[in-house]
Amino acid sequence: MNDVDRYQAYEQERQSCAKELTGVIEDFTHRYPAGVVLGALAEHFGAGCWALMQNGRFTPEFVRELLQFVEKLAFHTDGPEPALQPPGTHGGQEH
Repeated sequence: MNDVDRYQAYEQERQSCAKELTGVIEDFTHRYPAGVVLGALAEHFGAGCWALMQNGRFTPEFVRELLQFVEKLAFHTDGPEPALQPPGTHGGQEH
């Protein structure tokens, strides 16, 4: 599988997962303030990045790319939506 195919497959899975998570997050926002939900998500995101670096699935460089991706999404105003390359295409390690 070349990098373009890998990116397309990754992006399709990422979008599907994000869509599914949206429903779960919406449920949580009915029970908790939005800031609490985002804080909990940040905690899980950070712990997940750490664990995936510890077991060698992600490199520190890929985690930094993820963090930059989150920042671009958070402050996105104009132009095309930011994109993230999947692990194995440059920053992360392939498994």
